[in-house]
Amino acid sequence: MRDVRGLRVLVKNARPAMLVEVGYLSNRAEARLISSDSHVQLLADDIAAGILEYLR
Repeated sequence: MRDVRGLRVLVKNARPAMLVEVGYLSNRAEARLISSDSHVQLLADDIAAGILEYLR
């Protein structure tokens, strides 16, 4: 797991928080995926499923 001490959203938040990295725009292959509506929908669905699983 990444060291989160410098990530204010994760350590200075009074409520549960998460940071999701889904790709790097500096990587051409990932940038193409991120620009695809179907891939973004897949990412959103998977993130939502993970949140719901956590809350159960």
